[in-house]
Amino acid sequence: MEIQWHAALNNLILAMPTSINVLLEAIRTSEVRRDRASAFANIISINGFHDEAERLFRALSGNQPDKTRTDASLRRRKQILVIGSGKDQCSDSTYQSAYKVGSEIAKRNGILLTGGLGGVMEAASKGAREAGGLVVGIIPQDNKAEANSYCDVVIATGFGSARDFVTAYSADAVIIVGGGAGTLIEAAAAYQKRIPIIALRGSGGVADRLADNYLDDRAIERIIGESNPETTVNTAFKALT
Repeated sequence: MEIQWHAALNNLILAMPTSINVLLEAIRTSEVRRDRASAFANIISINGFHDEAERLFRALSGNQPDKTRTDASLRRRKQILVIGSGKDQCSDSTYQSAYKVGSEIAKRNGILLTGGLGGVMEAASKGAREAGGLVVGIIPQDNKAEANSYCDVVIATGFGSARDFVTAYSADAVIIVGGGAGTLIEAAAAYQKRIPIIALRGSGGVADRLADNYLDDRAIERIIGESNPETTVNTAFKALT
């Protein structure tokens, strides 16, 4: 029987996503042992099928997330990337807006990701740090000393502008405050991956131009516009539930 069960597991993984719908129905009608369904959910999570695993866990717990499970990939803290104007283009009002965004992320127990340098990146980092949050700076240089002083963790990529893809792909959601061409690259990378993007209206630059629009005619993911830092952060977290 165990050999048959392991073979079935392999077949289920190979047949994603059809397998998930079949297994969900089996859970609903009690036609599968719950311990085995739970084991399968853990296995597919380890193999990268996090969304599918979450659906199974919700079904097993009566549509409520199972707070007792230990799978770290499903219960980790959310990583919110803040992008926007660099030091030379960051006005005082944009700096203060980014500071408030960083603070709000920390208050919600999120992990702040930034490009680790000045301007909006520094402001958000400062806001998060002073609110007791964790700040991760992913910098384009290969020297950790180049990061702003509010970063708790510095990832020195040495990738130059290609760093923008690392920041975008590391994010669960992206918040735009102001911004120029570099910000647009990060937003486009996140857009391609269907990562939620929220733009703070009134902060200028790319944020104002992209708010409530799509980046292209494919309409992959609408960039949501919000009017103040608190609602911007609220929307980012709601997009992840």
